[in-house]
Amino acid sequence: MTKTILITGAAGFIGSEFLRQTLENTDYNVIALDCITYASDEGYMWRLFKDIPKERYDVSQQRLENLSPYWVKKLNLQNIDYVYHFAAESHVDNSNANGKPFIDSNILGTYSLVEYLRKNHPELKCFFHVSTDEVYGPSFNPNYADETFNLISHYKETDRLAPTSYYAVSKASAEMIVQSAGKVHGFPYVITRCANNFGNTQHNEKLIPKFIEKVVRGESFPLYGKGEQIREWVSSTRHCECLFALTELFGVEVNSGDIYNIGGYALTNKELMDKILGILEISINDVKFDSTFDRPGHDLAYGIDSSKLDTLVGEYTMETFEKEFRNTVLYYQDKDPITELIDYE
Repeated sequence: MTKTILITGAAGFIGSEFLRQTLENTDYNVIALDCITYASDEGYMWRLFKDIPKERYDVSQQRLENLSPYWVKKLNLQNIDYVYHFAAESHVDNSNANGKPFIDSNILGTYSLVEYLRKNHPELKCFFHVSTDEVYGPSFNPNYADETFNLISHYKETDRLAPTSYYAVSKASAEMIVQSAGKVHGFPYVITRCANNFGNTQHNEKLIPKFIEKVVRGESFPLYGKGEQIREWVSSTRHCECLFALTELFGVEVNSGDIYNIGGYALTNKELMDKILGILEISINDVKFDSTFDRPGHDLAYGIDSSKLDTLVGEYTMETFEKEFRNTVLYYQDKDPITELIDYE
């Protein structure tokens, strides 16, 4: 029997990549949910459905923290096998400026969705809660050894959570809501904590498309501090492939209550920019940097140990990373995310 899945944040960067892979690689029926914020790409989502039979999908514009009676009534008619919860506010600087949208979307939205599902969909096999490596808080950075000497370099799934930004706190809180529902009500779930994602169709407020946009336009780019902060990078393609692999293994090698880190390759912000410039064949001497501003409370590094996941699904190879990263950079070079409408046909 054909499975039915619910994807929240289906018009967002990672949610839409998961939607693309679902439509291309499975016969799943899809319920796509998104509240359509400034960071959503509704047009891209609809283009993914262009050649898909209408009976295979249903789309709703809906805020999770305030589920409409109409949407609830419609959803009650569905048998839902799996839920993939991508929907979230995710920009750290925005959360520092105003944390309320993050509390509303990431905490209250998750609570509302979990409560609805556990009360109305006993057939649900698993709720995949997509979280972030930032819930662990900062890790050791050799470039800032004095400031981070008491931190470990790579967190495992069993390590404590110590989030710092309003964004990371809201994601950690959402995790705890899911875990509580699992312990108290037997709600089936798997949590994934992913490193920074890169890929096509990402909103231009994010580091990689924003940097490429500024370079292409000859504009100044805000470089926080000396650019020696460390982040791990993984493609949205790999991220979603891992979620599909965990789905296939659920009930066999993957069980309710499991948590998996999805890691990538570590680069300082400066190394990341050098890598982009190398692909663009632009000298760093031709780039204007503005280092007068740094993010308040800036975490100096994030690092996770993804060996638990890699044992199940295979490692993310350097060859794959390099190929996907290059393709992403060239995509944004060819498709200026501000001055040119992106053609997804």
